[in-house]
Amino acid sequence: MLTTDWMANQQDQRIADAVRQERGRLASFIRRRVSDAGDAEGYASTFTPDGVFNNNVGHDAIVKFANTFHAGLGAHVHHWNTNLMILPTADIARQAWKDYGEVIVCDGYEEMVSEADRVASEHVQVMTKDPDYFLKNMKNYGALFLGPRTNVAFGDKVIGTNHTLPTRKAARYTGGLWVGKFLKTCTYQKVLTDEASALVGEYCSRLCILEGFAAHAEQANVRVRRYGGRNVPYAQAAE
Repeated sequence: MLTTDWMANQQDQRIADAVRQERGRLASFIRRRVSDAGDAEGYASTFTPDGVFNNNVGHDAIVKFANTFHAGLGAHVHHWNTNLMILPTADIARQAWKDYGEVIVCDGYEEMVSEADRVASEHVQVMTKDPDYFLKNMKNYGALFLGPRTNVAFGDKVIGTNHTLPTRKAARYTGGLWVGKFLKTCTYQKVLTDEASALVGEYCSRLCILEGFAAHAEQANVRVRRYGGRNVPYAQAAE
């Protein structure tokens, strides 16, 4: 089998299995992680079923609810259980919720943002009175779905921008798939004059000695001697 250096595709179990079979260094799409953020303004009849639906993509899907309400949790549990009785794929959603589901009760928006950034989900659905607060303040996510009129399915299937988002907390350092992911950036260096090589060599020599890299310092010293005409002691800084 030919190895693969990089793979981009939507997150489901078939792709995860393909990733496990490959021996190259791959982008990872093993678990789908969805976070839902809500407050007292969120509608349980919309907010909670979305969590159930997001949880039915695989037995190892991860859904986390972050919210600021306490008294309204009963209504959300009711709607959750109702959907688990009628959803055709309820067995999958139920198992995923049992193994990986979590409810995080927060004091306010600031703590919700902190928790959401810690979880770093690829999909984050926000149903709050001020969803734009999360757009302005969240940093770690693949895609945000803001307000009750928006949802994960819309983003995955219709309105984009894409369905290939960073999983396994990779949202801490990268975003979703875009054309730049398929471009490889290569760099080169070329020093054009003797004077420039000697000058750069002096700075490089001193820095290398400070860091304890004598061999690297000698690479710089060779240029200082050859192109700068200076007698620099071996493996010492060019003063």
